[in-house]
Amino acid sequence: MKGPSDSLFSVPRIDYYENVILSLIQIRDQNSSGRLSIRNVERFGLAHLYFQRSRLTHVAGDKRHAEEVLQELLTWSKGQVRFDTAVVVDHETLTWQQTDLFAHWLALLEMRGATYSITHAQVTGLARQLTQALPQKPITLPERIAHYEEHEIVTQEQQLQRFSESVSLLVERTLPAEQREQLLHLSTVAVQRAGRIVRRASHAAQELTTRLAKNLHEDA
Repeated sequence: MKGPSDSLFSVPRIDYYENVILSLIQIRDQNSSGRLSIRNVERFGLAHLYFQRSRLTHVAGDKRHAEEVLQELLTWSKGQVRFDTAVVVDHETLTWQQTDLFAHWLALLEMRGATYSITHAQVTGLARQLTQALPQKPITLPERIAHYEEHEIVTQEQQLQRFSESVSLLVERTLPAEQREQLLHLSTVAVQRAGRIVRRASHAAQELTTRLAKNLHEDA
């Protein structure tokens, strides 16, 4: 981490919400890197948000965990705001859980922005623009899709088993013993081959489903 020097901007306005919103707008518009520090003198709280080219990469403060810092930030209504371009980190620790909390905070700020002299165009979309490149919650596939191959193999094998039993019963009732043995042998081989084909097809379908879900998640 580099040490502090002259800040890019330090907003001297009295209102906390306006300070924070304008600071974040400047970070976004100037594609800034640095540390946004928010100090709550009322509750003796401190939050440091580190940005790399306007992308949040790390959260720290007076709490042990970053999630706690962001949760506290959601409750603040007063504080001092400062952004330092010379204070940066060279690592990224942000998780999708932290992204959710950060997005929630930004959404609250967007709603607050309508009550100040900030133009609608400046504040609208702030939450989306500052979170679109951040880690997102992984897609959880439904049980049926996540274990598609296993479900399909069981289902197909049950169907093949029932078919084999039906063939065996029919053969036993209609053919002599020697012909029954020959036909049942051929039937068993055919069922085994069909089972292998079903398993290969199910595996391919599972891979395709997983890739499709991954692509949809990346495009979102």
